[in-house]
Amino acid sequence: KNNDLTITCYVYDFITISSNPARLLVQGLLDEVNDVNITQLNTTSIEISFTPPNTLIGTPITNYSIDVLADEEDPVITYWILHENIIIHLNDSCVNYTLEIAAWNEVGRGDTEMISVILHQVPLEPPTTPNS
Repeated sequence: KNNDLTITCYVYDFITISSNPARLLVQGLLDEVNDVNITQLNTTSIEISFTPPNTLIGTPITNYSIDVLADEEDPVITYWILHENIIIHLNDSCVNYTLEIAAWNEVGRGDTEMISVILHQVPLEPPTTPNS
């Protein structure tokens, strides 16, 4: 990665340096997203939110990808989003899902944050208490 790398350039005419230094900041691939928060909404839905990685001014994050994998035999489902939150509907509860979240910029895909999620059965109605 070359994030926040400073390159100093001069004009040189083989005798003297004839310019003030110019500094270039280089934005490479992005770090992983931070502070991932997953909230189970019901037996098949989760809400995902996170904090974007740092980026240099003028080199924006273009989008995010979230790859969802239930097991090695199932195909990967990829969600493309522009913001730092999404509600995802998953097919089954009590399955271990692996989520890979990555930020993208013009250089390419940044580092991946991997999260494991298991959806739990949620009662449709609150339990009743016996009369005392």
